[in-house]
Amino acid sequence: MTIEKRTIQTSEIGYNFKIRPSDLINLIQDVEGKDIEKVTKTDFATEKADYSIVLNFRYVEIKRWPKYKDQLEIHSFPTETNAFYGYRNTIIYDEYGKPLIESYSLGSFINLDTLKPYRMSEEQLKGIGEHHKYEMNFVGRKIDLNREFEFVKEVKITVQPSHIDYFQHLNNAFYIEFAVNQLPLEFEFNRLFAEHKLPFVMFDEMTLVTQKTPDSYVVLFLNKERKIYAVFEFKK
Repeated sequence: MTIEKRTIQTSEIGYNFKIRPSDLINLIQDVEGKDIEKVTKTDFATEKADYSIVLNFRYVEIKRWPKYKDQLEIHSFPTETNAFYGYRNTIIYDEYGKPLIESYSLGSFINLDTLKPYRMSEEQLKGIGEHHKYEMNFVGRKIDLNREFEFVKEVKITVQPSHIDYFQHLNNAFYIEFAVNQLPLEFEFNRLFAEHKLPFVMFDEMTLVTQKTPDSYVVLFLNKERKIYAVFEFKK
């Protein structure tokens, strides 16, 4: 487990005087990354590894949005890991130990040379270890698209070099930023669902299709052939 204390800075605060959703995801990712490096003994940000860890699904439930000067404590730990993928909890507490953000994610191990599944050795799995799952809402690992949707709008975005992470993919926080920008300003969400199917890379052209349900907004990320690469859902 990795535990890190952070104070929310002015650069992380948006127009509504709360932490921006993309900065919240970066906060979660930073502590997740530290723990992953610790348990795998691999510094993915400074050296080329044999494999990468690709996010497949993330669920975030916001009890209260962090604000400027909030003092937070972030806990991140693996819960269920096998040779090909693993689950992880990342929980953000306020200075009094009350949970503000509850989240879990599912990531798979991918060989960087072949882009096929990477199999963790028994020694690697032993090093990762396992913690008890945090008790929170479990919503599965897929977003249901077999529902009735009301079309809202469609926009195109090109992935720029500044959007790319050290795995050479569109960084997860930018997916959130692009998707949130499609939502009406008056729509306030407290639950975020993110399903990643395939990664976008530098200079890819994305089409974002925003749809509405009775209680949520769903944003599809499509490639040029209109194949779904990622799906995001925002609920109150």
